[in-house]
Amino acid sequence: MSREDAVRQSTIGGAQFPWLPGEVGEWLVPRFAEWDSGRAADEGVSDPGAAAARAASADAAGIPDPDREELDHIVPSGFAALIRVLHPFTRTRPVHGNWAEYEALLSDPSTARIPETIEENAGWKQTASALGNSEAFGPAALSWRLAGAAWGEQLDAVDAEGWRYSEPADGSLSEGVLERVAAVLAARTSTPGQGVAAIWDGYGGLVSAQGVGFFAFAPLPRTPTWLSRIGARAYSRLAAFAIRRKIFGTEPAIRAALFPRAEQAPGSGYLSREAATGSRLELPGRDYICFAAGIADFRTPRWKVRAPWLGPDGYREESPQTPNLIWPRGREWVLVSEIDLDSTLIACSRDAADALLAAPGIEAVEITRDTALWEDS
Repeated sequence: MSREDAVRQSTIGGAQFPWLPGEVGEWLVPRFAEWDSGRAADEGVSDPGAAAARAASADAAGIPDPDREELDHIVPSGFAALIRVLHPFTRTRPVHGNWAEYEALLSDPSTARIPETIEENAGWKQTASALGNSEAFGPAALSWRLAGAAWGEQLDAVDAEGWRYSEPADGSLSEGVLERVAAVLAARTSTPGQGVAAIWDGYGGLVSAQGVGFFAFAPLPRTPTWLSRIGARAYSRLAAFAIRRKIFGTEPAIRAALFPRAEQAPGSGYLSREAATGSRLELPGRDYICFAAGIADFRTPRWKVRAPWLGPDGYREESPQTPNLIWPRGREWVLVSEIDLDSTLIACSRDAADALLAAPGIEAVEITRDTALWEDS
């Protein structure tokens, strides 16, 4: 099957998404600027005034390269609008009592079981309001600043009702949001069942069995502490070997156990050797592995068992990595979940932008390719 046929075929069904050579995304390459080479030609979503103002501000602050704050190396030019879909915060609180009581129970050796907590997603506007920081919410909001933290600081904000907030995931949409976004975008392309989904090639375990760790916990037996620690360590290593063997096979598992620092062979990871060693889509600062998948495939959770990058039988289904890039064969829009951003950017038509902004269950704002989404913006 040619790569053109693979892109054209409807992928809705049960088979895994087929691998595609990186050349399938060559049309995108000229629409991105190099990381430090200025702006690509644009159509309707840049703001020269904002760029000039920020450049002057950066000069005054002594920042050497103001271009690094722009998005022209992250999202493609040539679209009428740019939408930022905000990845939700996670918030947690104890089922019983408050955090002080929870931590006291957790540190008490006589506690028979770990105290229960409840967890849920929270939107950015909701989080800002709950933490008394509503003025920080806006199209260019930064999640850590919105939660009252400093850049690089571990987020540990607790609201008046006892909810403790964790930062949004970088580079991946939550499942429910992906499904809702997919439903909107599928209605705004002539090819909802045909397209490309791409994943960053740097995730551990993809191209080889390298970069993935497994941990197992065992209750300590009633033996001297030094002996129980040896037993627990041995159990943990054996369990990790068994898990690695199940996922990657016997040879990579033995190699990891005997030579943990040795390089694993390409093709020993989740992906086939063809995908692991094949050509990549090379964009500024990132290389991607491409697969034939239509946006319609992502309207239900079934996509997880078809995604080769999640491992055998959707091994990583619990917190699945969603595609970093998706575009339809019709090229009406491009979805980008950049690995270092806590939001997903969608370059699209005016109609698609309005639909995303109005869709229930999607927290989205409109920005331009000159919007600064970095820590020193």
